[in-house]
Amino acid sequence: MTHMFVRLFTDALNEYTYAAMQAGLSYSLDNTIYGIVLSIRGYNDKQHVLLAKIMDKMTNFVVDQQRFDILREAEYIQNMSDEEFGFNKTALAARRLEKPKKLSQMANKYWMEILSQQYNFDRDAIEVASLEGLTSADLLTFFK
Repeated sequence: MTHMFVRLFTDALNEYTYAAMQAGLSYSLDNTIYGIVLSIRGYNDKQHVLLAKIMDKMTNFVVDQQRFDILREAEYIQNMSDEEFGFNKTALAARRLEKPKKLSQMANKYWMEILSQQYNFDRDAIEVASLEGLTSADLLTFFK
């Protein structure tokens, strides 16, 4: 639980700490067996300002549900075995290549291509072909 909090909080701090990092200050927030450890490095005369900002943000921190979902998915993919990742790729490919059950489903799919002005009527086959070389590392890079 604290691991996910540290990831979410560090992600939320990026906006606040960017200027401090440019000015030579840095911080690390780590999840240890003893709890959460905050370390601040850089110029002594400005460390208290960075610490105050981090502590203020921590006491008023509200989890962004969208970022939580993204980080949770990334963690799930990171912990997934290669076999499980391959199984999921195969299942996704089969689902994308599945023929529509009704004519209206096929018509809707083609109309969406026309309305978006992309006219890529074999999109499913192209996307399935691009799945072939996809690795879990590629997917994790996308999440970051």
